[in-house]
This record gives sequence, structure tokens and C-alpha cells, in this order.
Amino acid sequence: MYYSIGKKLMKIVEGSDVPQPFIAVLQSDEFNGGHLPPGFSGQDLPRYPKPRFCKAEVHEDMLSGTLSIPEKKTFGKHSGFSYYIRNNGVLFADDSGLAASIMEKVEKSATWRAPSVGHFFYTFMETLVEDDLRYLENIEDRLAKLE
Repeated sequence: MYYSIGKKLMKIVEGSDVPQPFIAVLQSDEFNGGHLPPGFSGQDLPRYPKPRFCKAEVHEDMLSGTLSIPEKKTFGKHSGFSYYIRNNGVLFADDSGLAASIMEKVEKSATWRAPSVGHFFYTFMETLVEDDLRYLENIEDRLAKLE
């Protein structure tokens, strides 16, 4: 799935040209099969099979890393994916479906005055953690009742 970063995030019809800046959400078979967007070549992309923790790495012309997000309803389970950020776009390699679900929320809600890869990634991360404070407050309230 591809998106174009403009004033709003716009889904790109499959088979059409990929404008820049863009977002690509690929599953591991697409990612490993070399179906990569413009500016991303398989040889220089680090591989992160089954991400189990969060990390970021700085490369000469790219940021890459993984995000592993615990599921709130099922203790011990998590969803993870890897990301690759360049000036022309962001690539997510995700089999969990989490990145795609966040993209749907961003597509519906975000608008930018000055669209950029940086603004998009900030919005993506903000959307990822948007309910975490309420979740932690709920846990705190339940712990207080137990005391």
C-alpha cells in the first residue's frame, strides 16, 4: 500500500507512479522480494526479522529501526514492524497490520500546512501513542483501588 504525503495523506492507486514524498507499507514477502519503492534498494537496507524491541539506527542517508508495541488487551503479546526513512519517503515492513491500521487513522485525521516526511513521522508516532496515557491512568486507578 502506498500513500502520497501532501496537505493530507492520500492513498495511491496500485500500479500508478509513486509521487514524492511517499509512504509505503509492505509485507515481508514484498519487502524481501525486492518490490521496493523508488530510492530504496534491497542491498543497503538492514533486515530486522521479527522485531521484539524498539530501536533506531542512523545511517549515512537513512534512519532505520524497529518498533515493538505491546498489546493492551493481551499481556505478553506484541506487534512489531521495521521502518526506513529517507528524504523522499518512509517505508514500513509490517506483517502485523499495526502500521497499516495507524496509516488509516492518519489518513482520516491529519492535515499539514507544510507537508514533509518529518511531519508525517511525527504524526505517525503521535497516533501510535495517543491512547497510552489514558491506558496508564486506568492501570494506576486500578492499582490505587487494590491498595
